[in-house]
Formats: sequence, structure tokens, C-alpha cells
Amino acid sequence: PKLANGFNVVGLSQGGLVVRGYIEQYNNPPAYNFVSICGVQNGVFACPLEIRIIPFLCGLFEADPYHFLFNGSIPLSFSDYWVTSMNKTEYLTENRFLPYLSNQRTAKNATYKANIQSLNQLILIEATKDTVV
Repeated sequence: PKLANGFNVVGLSQGGLVVRGYIEQYNNPPAYNFVSICGVQNGVFACPLEIRIIPFLCGLFEADPYHFLFNGSIPLSFSDYWVTSMNKTEYLTENRFLPYLSNQRTAKNATYKANIQSLNQLILIEATKDTVV
């Protein structure tokens, strides 16, 4: 009830992408201003620090990032914003989230575009030395 008339929102790291997903897909109640701090808005393309802790996992993940655990039946959050830079077709067809949200697929979603354009302000803050997703 307190947010029914709209709100301002800040998303940190992966939370910035989650907030963007809310705004583009729903935005009801509406967000007026959105600040993304260190958000992964364009995805990631390197093995996340959480997996690098166990060295052999990076190779396994990078070999099939969209179906990493049990053929994809247990998705990892960063699999949905992993960008396979060497194979755009694989990224566009296998990634379940980011290509849709970014309107990179053949079929464009006018609602996503309209919702993000309805913001009063969109502020994106980049971290140049961030190692954690």
C-alpha cells in the first residue's frame, strides 16, 4: 500500500538487473527514478568469483553455462545474464533472461521499451574494478 503511488529505487550489483527486470516487465506500481550501482546490465562474460573458488568449476561452467547443473534444471542466477561473447547465436537462443530484457531477440517487446522510457531518471553507475557479481 505504501508504494501504490510509485517509488524511487536503487539496485546494487545483480539487484540492479532484478530491478530493471521489474521495471521493464511490470512497473506497477511504477518506479519513478532508478539508480543502478555496479549493475550487470550488459551481462557478464567471465567466470564469476563464486565459482573461481573451486578452480575446475570454471572450465565446466564455461563449457556449457546455460545448462551447467543437471542440464539446466537447477539454474544459476548468473547463467541468466551470462553473455557468450564467442557465440552470439548460443547467447540469444540459450539465455533465458537477458536477451529478452535487452530486446536483442528478433521479436521486440514494446512494453519493455515503454516502461523503461517512463522513468524520470535512469542512472547507471559502473564499477571498473568489481570482481564480485
